[in-house]
Amino acid sequence: MFNTCIVIPCYNEETFFLHTEYKEFLKNNKEALVCFVNDGSSDDTSSCLKNLKTLFPNNVAIVNHKVNQGKAAAVKTGFNFCNNNFDFKYIAYLDADLAVSLEECYSLTSHLKKDIDFVFGSRVLRIGAVIERKKSRHLIGRVIATLISYILSLKVYDTQCGCKVFKKELSEKIFVKPFISKWLFDVEIFFRIIAVYGRDNVLNKLLEIPLNRWVDRGDSKVELTYFFKLWFDLLKIKKEYSNDKPIIKNKKRFSFFKPNWLLISVVILCLVFFQISYGLELIVPTNIDWMLSAYHDWGQHYLGWTYFREASWGFPLGNMYNYYYPLGTNVGFTDSIPLLALMLKPFSRFLTSDFQYFGAFMLLAFLLNAIFTVKILQLFKVNKIIILGAVIIIITSPLFLYRGMHPALTAHWLIIASFYYYLCPPSKLNPIKANWIQVLLFVLSAGIHPYLAAMVFGFSIILPLKNYFYDKSISLKSAIFFPIISISSGFFFWYILGVIGIKGSTSIAGAGNYGKSTFNLNSFINPYEYSSQFLSGLKSVSLEQLEGFSYLGLGMIIISLVVAIYSLYLVFDKRILKEYKYILPLFLFTILLLLFSISNIVTFGDEVLFEIPIPEFIKTLGGIFRANGRFCWPFYYFLVIFSIIIFSKLPINKLLKTGIFVFLIGLQVYDIQHEITSRDLEYGSFETKLNDDKKWIAIFSEFDEIITYPPYQNTMVYNQDYQDLMFLASKAKTPITTGYVARMKPTHKYLDSIQRNIVKGNFELGKKSLYLTTSNYINIFNVPIYQKKVSLKKLDNFILIYSNKIDIEKLFKNSNENQKTQDSIFNQIISTIDKNSTNFIKISNSLIKNTNNVKYGLDEVSMVNNALKVRGWAFNEPAETNFNDSIFISLTNKKDTYLFNTSLISRPDVTAYFKKQNIDSCGFDMSIYTNKLPKDEYDVGFVIRNKKIKAYGKTEHKFKTN
Repeated sequence: MFNTCIVIPCYNEETFFLHTEYKEFLKNNKEALVCFVNDGSSDDTSSCLKNLKTLFPNNVAIVNHKVNQGKAAAVKTGFNFCNNNFDFKYIAYLDADLAVSLEECYSLTSHLKKDIDFVFGSRVLRIGAVIERKKSRHLIGRVIATLISYILSLKVYDTQCGCKVFKKELSEKIFVKPFISKWLFDVEIFFRIIAVYGRDNVLNKLLEIPLNRWVDRGDSKVELTYFFKLWFDLLKIKKEYSNDKPIIKNKKRFSFFKPNWLLISVVILCLVFFQISYGLELIVPTNIDWMLSAYHDWGQHYLGWTYFREASWGFPLGNMYNYYYPLGTNVGFTDSIPLLALMLKPFSRFLTSDFQYFGAFMLLAFLLNAIFTVKILQLFKVNKIIILGAVIIIITSPLFLYRGMHPALTAHWLIIASFYYYLCPPSKLNPIKANWIQVLLFVLSAGIHPYLAAMVFGFSIILPLKNYFYDKSISLKSAIFFPIISISSGFFFWYILGVIGIKGSTSIAGAGNYGKSTFNLNSFINPYEYSSQFLSGLKSVSLEQLEGFSYLGLGMIIISLVVAIYSLYLVFDKRILKEYKYILPLFLFTILLLLFSISNIVTFGDEVLFEIPIPEFIKTLGGIFRANGRFCWPFYYFLVIFSIIIFSKLPINKLLKTGIFVFLIGLQVYDIQHEITSRDLEYGSFETKLNDDKKWIAIFSEFDEIITYPPYQNTMVYNQDYQDLMFLASKAKTPITTGYVARMKPTHKYLDSIQRNIVKGNFELGKKSLYLTTSNYINIFNVPIYQKKVSLKKLDNFILIYSNKIDIEKLFKNSNENQKTQDSIFNQIISTIDKNSTNFIKISNSLIKNTNNVKYGLDEVSMVNNALKVRGWAFNEPAETNFNDSIFISLTNKKDTYLFNTSLISRPDVTAYFKKQNIDSCGFDMSIYTNKLPKDEYDVGFVIRNKKIKAYGKTEHKFKTN
C-alpha cells in the first residue's frame, strides 16, 4: 500500500523533463507512487517516462493518451487509473515542470487529518518563501483568481495553483464526470467539492496552505488567446454548477402567432433608416468601395485592418510594422475597431482579400442604440407609440449620424446600455450581475475606442455607488471591487493590445490642445450649415468645435423646452424627487462630462466668454483626449431620453399627447433630412485614381520596400493619395513608408537616415528599395542621379527611383517615352549640377581675416564622391537681425576660399533660442558639387555677406577633392 499517489500530466516534456528531481524523490520516498499521464505528446516524452520506470518499476506508473486532450482530461485519467488499480491514502496532482517540488507536495498530506479531506497550495509571496512568477502571469492570475473567488463565493486566494491533494475517498467522487474546461477544471473541482459537502460545511473540509517555494520554470501550455475564451468557460461552469437554476415546468415554445411586434417594428425602423442614410449594401463584407473612394477617415480605418491582418503576430497583439513602415504602429491607432480586428485576424485566411466589417458594425450600432432605448423607456412604462418615436429620434439624431464618418465612434449603444443598467432596479436585475455586465461594457468599449471607454468607465463607478448608497443592494467591498476590476480589465486589454506601455518615445496627436476642439454653448441648437431645414447655422470659434457637434433637431428642441417648463413644477414635488433621487448621480456625472467637454475656455458662438485657470493635470488629461467636445454625448442622451420620458408623463389627454409627439417626430425628421439622406456611397470593389492599378501592383511586387519621399505624407500628388498607394502596396504585400495614425512615433531619425542613404547612393542595403517621390523633391536625389546609380520612371505624376541594377522595363509598354522622361530629368539635373559646380566665388584668404565670428549649428555634413551635403544654420553672432544677409558655405585651402551661395530656410526656433530680434532666415540645406575645384584639402566654413563680407566661421570638418 502506498501512502500517496502523485498524478503528473505531461505534454511534450522531453526537453524540460526533470530527471534528477524525479529520481531523487523516488529514491527517498518508497511509499510514494508517481503516475505520469502522457497526453498525446508529439516528441519523445514517452522515452523519458519509460527510462524512469525502468529505474523505479514499482513506484512509477504510465498512462497514455493517443491524442492530446488537455490537462483536465489528463488529470482525470490519472486519478481514475490510480483509484482503480492501486491502494493508497492520498492522491495529488502536480504540473510536470515541478514549479512546486515533489517533496513539498508530499508534505501537504500531513494536513489531511480528521475532517480535512482536501488541501491545496497557494502562491503567496511572504518572508521566508520563494515565489518566482512572471509579472504578466501574476497579474493575469490575480484577475482570474479574484473573479473565481467571487463566483465560488469562497474566500480562496489561489484556485489555479497546480498543487492539490485529496483523500482517496473524496477523489473518487470528484473525478467521475468529464470537466467542462481544459484549463479551468480547478474551478470545477471546487464546485464539485461544494456539491459533496454543501456550502455551509465545505469550509470545514478544505485547507489552503501557502507554499514555501514556487518557481515558474517555463512557458505555459495555455495559449494567450485563451484569455478571451476563459470568460465563456467561467460562465459555462457557473451555469452548470449553479444551485439557483430555475425549474421550468411548462416550457414555452415560439409561436408565429404571438410575435414581439414592438421588437419587429424597431428592427424594421432601423433597417429602413440605415438604408436611407447609408444603404444596406454597406454590410456586404466585400463592398470596400464606399470606404476607400471617400478619401477620408474611412480609408484609414479599412487600411489599418487590412495591414493588420497581413502582419505577423507578435506581442503586444495589436502591433504591426508593415503599416507606417518601418516605424510601425498599432491597430488601435488606426481606429479600426481593434476588438473586431483581433477577433477576425486568426480567420484571415478564410476571408476574402477585400473584406470589411465596418458596415455591419454601423448597422449593429443602429440596432443596439434602438434596443437599449426601448429597454430604458419600458422601465418607465412609456407607451409603445412614443417608444417607436423615441427610437426614430435616437437612430437619426444628428450627433449619431455625424459620427458615421468614424465607424468606431458610432457605438453610442455602449453609453445608452450603461444608462439602462444604471436605471434598472434591483428587483428586475440582480445588482451583482448588472455590475458585471457594466464591467463587460467597459471592456468592450476599451476594445472599440478609448473615447467611449473613458465615458463608459464613469458608469462603472456610479453604478456600484448607486447600488451601495441608494439601493443598499451590494456591500462596500463590492462597491470598491467593481470599479477596480473594470479599470484593471480595460488596462489589461490595452496592454496586451499595445496601445499603452509601448517602448520608446511616442507622441499623442493633438496633445496639449485642450480647449480647442470643445463644446460650444450653442451646440445643442447649432445645425452648422447643413443639418437643419429651418434653422440657420450659428457661428463658432473655430471649425475644430465640430468635435462638439450635438444638434438636437427642431422637434427635439421643442420637446426639451416643454419638458424644461414642466420640470420647474416637478422640482417642488418632494414625492417625485424622493422617488427618483437615485438618478441624481447619473445626472451629475453627465454634467461633469459636459463641463469637461466645454473646457476651461467657455465659448458661445464666435465669442470666448471667459477662461478659467485649471490645474495642469486637467490640461494633460485634456491633451490626451484632445477632441474633448465629444464628452457631451452622455449628457446629450440623458437630455433626449429623459425629455421623452417626462414628455410621456405630461398630465394631458393621452391621445392628444401621442398625436403631438408624432407630429414633432415628423417635424424632427423633416428638419434633419439632409443629415439623414445626404450620403451617396459607392458600392463594390475599389479602383484607385491611378491609371492602371495592375501595373502599379506589378511594379510594387518587384521590390522589398517602398519609400515615399517625404515619408508619412498624406498627400503627394492628389488629396489623400496615400490611401491609393497603401491599397496597392497591400495587394503587392510590400511595406510602404506612409499611413495616417492617431498616435505617432517620432520620424525625424528615420527621415535623416533616408536622406543620408540617398546622398550616399545606398539603394541596396540588403533590400530592393523603390523610392516614390514627385518633381518637387527630385533635387534630393541629385547625387545618385548625377552619378548614374539609379534608374528613373514617371508614372501618374509620381517619379519612381530605384537602383539601376534592377530591371523593370518589361512593365513599361511605352519604354521609349519613359526613357525620354528619364533622359530629360537626368540631363536637367546634370546641367544643374554642372552649373552649380562652377557657380562659386573665388576669393583670397586675406578677405576673411579680421571679421566677426559666425555662430552656426550643423544638423548634417557628409561627403560622397565630391558631393558635399551640408544642413544647418548660421548667422553673424553680434547681429540682432539678418535682413539682406546671404549665407555662403566656404571651402578654404591654403591659398584661396571658394564661396557657394545657399538657399535660405526659415528657422524661427534659432531666433527664439538665442533671443535675437529676428534672424529667422538663417537656415540652409545645401548640396555642393566640388568636381570643378582644384584637387586639394579644404576646410568647411561659413561666410556671412551683405554687399561685403561681415563674418566668417570655420568648422572642424575637412575633406579632400578627388
